[in-house]
Amino acid sequence: LLAADLDATIAGRPDGYVIPKVDFDEQVQAVAEYLTLEEHRRGWKNGSIRLFPIVESALGVMNVREIALADTRIDALLFGAEDLAGDMGATRTAASWEVFYARSAVVTAAKAYGVQAIDQVFFDLDDLSGFEDECRFGRQLGYDGKMVIHPRQVTPAQRIFAPSADEIKQAQRILAAYAEQQAAGVGAFALDGRMVDMPVVRAAENVVARAKAAGLVNG
Repeated sequence: LLAADLDATIAGRPDGYVIPKVDFDEQVQAVAEYLTLEEHRRGWKNGSIRLFPIVESALGVMNVREIALADTRIDALLFGAEDLAGDMGATRTAASWEVFYARSAVVTAAKAYGVQAIDQVFFDLDDLSGFEDECRFGRQLGYDGKMVIHPRQVTPAQRIFAPSADEIKQAQRILAAYAEQQAAGVGAFALDGRMVDMPVVRAAENVVARAKAAGLVNG
């Protein structure tokens, strides 16, 4: 992302910028400084334009902590598998095990520092079953969404990354039971024969938060 790109697009007041090939936090900070000056000059709210760095190199993976903390404008870290594989000399496979360490590192850093994580692109447009499988695995890793490159990928990605009706119902039951137990001064408790402690409660809170973001529940 070059200064010329920013100069050519800033007048349109974009919601945010995706910054490709981020190796160091300074790259993010340079864009953030530009945006701060432009927001001030144009009378826009400071920090209103958000940033989405793509981590897609060996250096980027090694510096992912610093990148995640580079600026408060960051809403999500994006993981780019193709460029990373090329940088490492790895052979891309359908299972993506060759980038598993990096894929895990990006989502871990995102969660550690309070931003969302967006998973890698799936390039085979004719393999919707494979796309859906990769979405499910990304969600299992903790990713909040997926980069898409064709309209046909949008609906299945939204469906898979949004919680199901059963997941929402169970999460709400857990949170309601937790509130009752807290009021009674109880810590961990059993629900439907399964122990509920803070990790389970946090997982339920995450389900409800994703449901709200997807417009599936009110609040």
